[in-house]
Amino acid sequence: AVPNRSTTLFYLYHTAVPANRIEFVSRWQRVTSDKEALGALLAPDYDPRTRVILQDSYETSWPSFLRKKTPQIPQRIEISSKPVDTANIAGSDCQPAQITSLSHSSTKKILSIANACEGYLVFSEPHYPGWTITTDDQSAPILRANYALSAVFLTGGEHRVERTYRPTSVIVGGGISLGFCGLVALW
Repeated sequence: AVPNRSTTLFYLYHTAVPANRIEFVSRWQRVTSDKEALGALLAPDYDPRTRVILQDSYETSWPSFLRKKTPQIPQRIEISSKPVDTANIAGSDCQPAQITSLSHSSTKKILSIANACEGYLVFSEPHYPGWTITTDDQSAPILRANYALSAVFLTGGEHRVERTYRPTSVIVGGGISLGFCGLVALW
């Protein structure tokens, strides 16, 4: 337990064998709600190094004022303690993938992946608007994984994955700023 000034109890956990920052997993489970995702993550047999929990993304392709709003997460979510339905888990066991970092910065990461079977490349970074992923120079959808993280589907074989952060708000803001500077210069 971590002492603090509030009445809320905080716990700090240590794991002897943590997952990598980027992990390829060949088993996955689809869920439809936050409650299901948290329940699957807290199941005693769940291991993030071998299985990913996938949820539908909150994002849509509509402009932000028409976009489906992210639901507010309640302060307390009741988690089901029922056992995980193993029939709901897809994929198969596979040899570990070889993941090589070719380039890395705060806004861009380029990876080379050699995997024997299909599965998901799971990133430890949060699922957040503005990130794009290309696999073998083709745009790929980013999926919400393990409640808050992101993942991309890969078929078996060798792949080049590029993950880039380009928020639309910065591009629009830069365009507006340049336009305003042009108007001031003309004035």
